[in-house]
Amino acid sequence: MDSAPSAYFQTEYRVDRRKLKEIDELLGTVWRSLVACRTASGWPYELVQSANVVPPLSASVSTQSMVLFALCTQLGVVSLRTIAPAGSSSVQRLPIPSTESDTLNNNLKTAVDKQLTSLANVTEAQLDRSSFGKKNPFTLAWLTAVVGGVLQHADDFTESVAAFNEKHFVASLGEWVAVATRRIKYLNQIQPQLLDIPTDEGKASVHAFPALRAIHLFKMATNIYRDGTQDDQLKNSFQKAATLSQADISAAGIWFRSRLLDHLALASIRDAPFDAAELAFSLEGYLCCEAESFNGRNHDPDLVRKVFEVLHQRQEVNPYWRPLAPVLTNNRGFALLPLSVEIVNSLFRTCWLLEHSGEEYFSQHISVFKRYYEWIVSRSTHGEFKDEFDTPHRFTGWHSEHVQQPGSIHIWETSQVAVYLLHYKEMLQTHLARRALSAARLTSHPLKRKEEHASLPLTEYWNNEASKKDPQPPDTKLYKDVAKLLVECRHPGVRGRQGFSMVLFGPPGTGKTSIAEDLAATLGWKFCEITPSDFVASGESEVELRAREIFTALSEQEDTVILFDEIDRLILDRDSALYLEQGDMFQVMTPGMLPKLKLLRSRQRSIFILATNYWERLDPAAIRIGRIDKQFLVSLPNSEARSKILASELKDELGKLDAEVLESAPTGGGDPAQVEITHSDLTDVANACALGAYGELCELIRNSAARVELRDHKGRRYVLKSEVLEATKNEQRMFSSAVTIGSYRSRFKVYTKQENADKGHSTVKQPFLEFIDLAGLLCENDSTREHLKRSICETISEVLRDACETYDVAITGVDGKCPEGLAQLVKILAGQPAFQPVKVALQFVEEAMKDNQKWKT
Repeated sequence: MDSAPSAYFQTEYRVDRRKLKEIDELLGTVWRSLVACRTASGWPYELVQSANVVPPLSASVSTQSMVLFALCTQLGVVSLRTIAPAGSSSVQRLPIPSTESDTLNNNLKTAVDKQLTSLANVTEAQLDRSSFGKKNPFTLAWLTAVVGGVLQHADDFTESVAAFNEKHFVASLGEWVAVATRRIKYLNQIQPQLLDIPTDEGKASVHAFPALRAIHLFKMATNIYRDGTQDDQLKNSFQKAATLSQADISAAGIWFRSRLLDHLALASIRDAPFDAAELAFSLEGYLCCEAESFNGRNHDPDLVRKVFEVLHQRQEVNPYWRPLAPVLTNNRGFALLPLSVEIVNSLFRTCWLLEHSGEEYFSQHISVFKRYYEWIVSRSTHGEFKDEFDTPHRFTGWHSEHVQQPGSIHIWETSQVAVYLLHYKEMLQTHLARRALSAARLTSHPLKRKEEHASLPLTEYWNNEASKKDPQPPDTKLYKDVAKLLVECRHPGVRGRQGFSMVLFGPPGTGKTSIAEDLAATLGWKFCEITPSDFVASGESEVELRAREIFTALSEQEDTVILFDEIDRLILDRDSALYLEQGDMFQVMTPGMLPKLKLLRSRQRSIFILATNYWERLDPAAIRIGRIDKQFLVSLPNSEARSKILASELKDELGKLDAEVLESAPTGGGDPAQVEITHSDLTDVANACALGAYGELCELIRNSAARVELRDHKGRRYVLKSEVLEATKNEQRMFSSAVTIGSYRSRFKVYTKQENADKGHSTVKQPFLEFIDLAGLLCENDSTREHLKRSICETISEVLRDACETYDVAITGVDGKCPEGLAQLVKILAGQPAFQPVKVALQFVEEAMKDNQKWKT
């Protein structure tokens, strides 16, 4: 066995895992400090060792927005990567006991709610008094992200949402943002001014930072306006702010690229005014503007590589990149400089943008980011202060890197460092997850939504895709139940219990893997498939070691749908003969897998699915609540669904031929109109393919379409409807399903009451649900029923008889009619996961029993 993967889990993995824990602990102390120091008028500007907190006389809108942004990021209301309202984020986990964690998160929510309520009263004049100038993109970007996120989580912030509505704050915010985003047009001027500073107060410099933040603001406004899940009031308010043309954005991209090239050139000249901040901000701005839909895909990779090379070289001199060029100055010598954490956060966003192109810049340059982290931690300041009620508290934070003030911290700087720590934690976690997956010799890949439906809300997209593969009547429960467990609960702002695991069982070919893939595409998550071969890749003697590595790697994945496909052998029922017949190594796997599955479920980072064709083989403990949230039977399509699938696939296949479907051939005397082949035209074919799976039906149609004669009349390509239907019927005559009702006979094992008592349980797991479901599919039309009566009625009868015995149901009957015990059995089975046509199956059983002497008393 290759020892390298194991070496990774023993060394580098443990180091990074400890670092993540350290970041969590540091953040916990920071959040407590920010909660404790807030006053009735807002957050103070600084905390001083052994002093009382000093409430701000006139709270700065910029400072309050900055701190709010940090707190909302922690709460999952704001997304780190795009400086925008989070689409669907859960509350961040804190490394403290759950009760204390809940208390702290509630305190954070309360602080946000109260401060936002106060900010809802902000006037345009108060906003314009900011150090950054009138309607500046910095303050507005923080505010827009927070307000947009809070409105998506309105149930958690009722007080501030009510204040927004009362003061019409959202409409005002949208107008202010429109003013700020329009300034992006100024970038094609010789001296563009992105900050509106009164002449008697100072002068704005030509700098990439405000330009980048204006691009962020435009991106937010565009996303809010186009997002179908956003509040209508918010969307309408931001319509004007989202109206820049592609030409405006392209011009901005040229401006950023020009500044990027300028500072790359300055970096190679000794004593030149090179500024790492300008370099980093210009790179991110260039990627955003050059991107297709702002995702960073249309860029020059050599240019990006050169930027990171320069940053590496500069860090050899100093662990952080000290900004040199001010964003604004005044005549008294005051200069406003960016913070180095803002540079690093920009680099994080750049790395995330580049990951869409498969470039792992964070992992490739992780030494740069680790060194900066060590520097930022070394600058942290700790002390004690008293709140406005004279209650003592401890604080942890940072003062501005541009001054030396021992024993004090600046709240605005501390909030931005907290955002950096959250961002670094997220990037480090992504790196660790990727490295662990590689070391475990596993892979995952993103599954993208179909472009034409990409903007649909989660449930709407799921229903749209599900309807194609499961076009059942409205009462079909499978896709609805999966949506309720795993999709609907992940809508932004939706409260309630989320699901993280399920079992999908049923006959082969029913689309269990497709459900998992559709789920990943709907949520916008990655997809990872695990098979038994992954566990035995290093030989049977290493199965347990491989299992530990696999589950360690999987426990680190976030936003991933993990499919365990047909791993029955690894979690076999310990009471089964199959379990007892296997070797010692595999016998230890079932008890070994139980805690691994439970831990994976408890991490609540991803969704995992156990897919199996043999539900009865699974150990009951492996699929118990705590490990598995729900179990679903994935059945074959019924007659109506089959006819719709056939019609839909036939339409697609004929569409590939670029030909019309005509009732009759064109002649010189007229032009026949085009007709459609509907699902009702294919009813007979659907009935004859009673146990056909989705993939088998698609294959039948592909073969049928290949046999159809393609005709041409004066350039008009066409096929005849009658010939298409005949080809389909001919192909159906050769159709054979992989699933048969008779194959279930060997899967039933019935114990006597005494045997059940000896084993300590009253029932044994049997595939009754699948079996009766399939029997119902076979019994949907009269001709099939008669065929079944003659051929395999005995199989169905014996299995149902066994079902009655297994569930300890007395088998009685009167005058050869359906046994009364079956009615009792139906009630028992009705309490199990839903299956489609049980009523049809039982109707058939009732008829069949009239001819079956075995059921008469």
